[in-house]
Amino acid sequence: MTTPADLRPRNPLQWFAWHFLPRQLGRRLKVTVSFGLWLAVALFGAWTFHEQSAQAMAGLESQAAALARNVALSCENPILTDKLDVIEEMALRSAAFPQVRDIRALDIRGMTLSHVTREAGKAPRAQFDPPGKATRLPLRASAQTSHDAATGNIVAWHPVMAGQPLGWVRLEYSVDELQAMRQRIWTSTIVAGLLAGLCSVGLLTLLLNRPMRNLRKATDFAVGLDRIGGQQIPVRVGTEEMMSLARALNQASGRLLTQRQEIDAGIEALRRKEAALADTNEQLHTIFSLSPDALMSFDSAGHVSFANAAFSRILGVSPAAVVGLPAHMVDHHLRTHAAEPDDYPGLDNYFPDAQARSSLPVRPRLVLSRPRHHVLEIVGQLGHSATVSRLLYVRDVTHESEVDRMKSEFVATAAHELRTPMTSIHACLELLGNSDIEDAQRTRLVAMANRQSDAMIGIINDLLNLSRIEARSIDDFNFQPVQLAREVQHGVHDFLPPGGRRAPVWNHQPSDSDPLVRADPAKLRQVLRNLLSNAYKYSMKGEVQVDMVLDDVGAKAPRVGFQVTDHGIGMSPDQLAQVFERFYRADTSGHVLGTGLGMSIAREIITLMEGTIELRSTLGEGTTVTVWLPRAAAASTAPGEAGTLRAAMPAANAA
Repeated sequence: MTTPADLRPRNPLQWFAWHFLPRQLGRRLKVTVSFGLWLAVALFGAWTFHEQSAQAMAGLESQAAALARNVALSCENPILTDKLDVIEEMALRSAAFPQVRDIRALDIRGMTLSHVTREAGKAPRAQFDPPGKATRLPLRASAQTSHDAATGNIVAWHPVMAGQPLGWVRLEYSVDELQAMRQRIWTSTIVAGLLAGLCSVGLLTLLLNRPMRNLRKATDFAVGLDRIGGQQIPVRVGTEEMMSLARALNQASGRLLTQRQEIDAGIEALRRKEAALADTNEQLHTIFSLSPDALMSFDSAGHVSFANAAFSRILGVSPAAVVGLPAHMVDHHLRTHAAEPDDYPGLDNYFPDAQARSSLPVRPRLVLSRPRHHVLEIVGQLGHSATVSRLLYVRDVTHESEVDRMKSEFVATAAHELRTPMTSIHACLELLGNSDIEDAQRTRLVAMANRQSDAMIGIINDLLNLSRIEARSIDDFNFQPVQLAREVQHGVHDFLPPGGRRAPVWNHQPSDSDPLVRADPAKLRQVLRNLLSNAYKYSMKGEVQVDMVLDDVGAKAPRVGFQVTDHGIGMSPDQLAQVFERFYRADTSGHVLGTGLGMSIAREIITLMEGTIELRSTLGEGTTVTVWLPRAAAASTAPGEAGTLRAAMPAANAA
């Protein structure tokens, strides 16, 4: 496609043609040929003018010199005899020539002896010069000619000699005849140039009329090639160039039709491929967006060209802010957020080419401390396109890492907890094997072995319960509508407190108006036992209180629950945040027996019953654990009944 820069003149000739010649070829040819002919005629006229002017000027100078010589020869004797009238008579006769404008006879000092002038169209006349007026004479005593700067006439000088210089004759000769000749030359040149231009224009018009008409038709045909379907232009008899042009246009028309058909087929194929590619891209985009694994690609310039939502979550920024970032900024972000920045090898070292060059091993996992704790597995892959020169695959293995850690802790803790009763049982059995042992001591050892066996069975049961609950094995649950108050009362009465401690304080008497919940009674009593066991373990003195609570206003749905309150060691906020972790115990002194699984098991059971557990604790003052369960739909109570229930539970309202 032609651009304004392509149309710009590139040399002085093109610049002249662009600005001063017509744009149409026919008019440009007419102007160019006419101008060329006129220029040739003008140059010929100028040459003729120069040559004829030179010849005419030479002839006039010869005539002026000859006339001056004749006058000088005629003045020799009159000057010697001092006959000035004879000199004047001779000057008047010489001035009769039309070209003579002025004749002067001068003595050797330049004083005028006779002076005759003649104006154009008039007779010559003698002119009297003032006495004492001398004319400047030539330096050399020889015949010579010059031109008057004021009039342009020829001035001829000739000395008067009689063995020695006697004087001078000065003759001024007119060049009017030369000017007339020059004017005739220019007039004929102009007329010839005009005639040549007109003839050339007329001749070119006759010669170019048909070719230009055919050229216009060919141009119109060429312009419409994009709209016609292989149409052919008639090849008319004419100049060889026009016939060749018509044949070339017909070939171009046929090729364009073929190319258009091929292009249409190619475009249709490209559209199908584009649609398939767009569908594939949409599928890949959906997969990458939903993928929990992070993907980030870099273009050939080292900038981020794509990052899915998972990578944005890991970096803690929006996807739009990630795209376009240079690789060194991503590298800096990962280094500053790494838990151990000194152990971070750098982004480039995760790619195969860098690993091949590096002698240091690259750790497979990177731990980030911000924006939250992440354990990442990073793998780099080289690409071969401009948009994906490097691909970074990041897998968040935080959960797997945490599971591995918890498994290790679980095995270590379970082994530790099981080793203690096993050691006691082993010691009791060794002592019981001694035949010298007394019956009383034997009885104590057997009782101790039984207690340690029960403790070990309890640990194993807790582990089995936790594994079943984690697997969401609700087949072990027997859900049914139950009165929560009655089940809690049964659990409180069945609980055996440690030796020397008072039984839990129960402040509610169940009635038929108490709300129902959908729960497994056995699992519910297991939760209560775990809560009561913890309350007694972590409160060495004071009573443990169990109350019913009801919430049909503040929650989204009416719910009912119970709470266990102790006045023991309590927990700090940090301890309270970890209380539901497995094997976690607030007392790390080792004086309190247990696996640290009670609260974790309780929460899992209540969660499967669609309930929640809430804790409030103050360090050194005690802890309150509240278990909430949704009320069963068939057991909704009237407002009056709910008010009666709250009135019967002052401890719960105080909480």
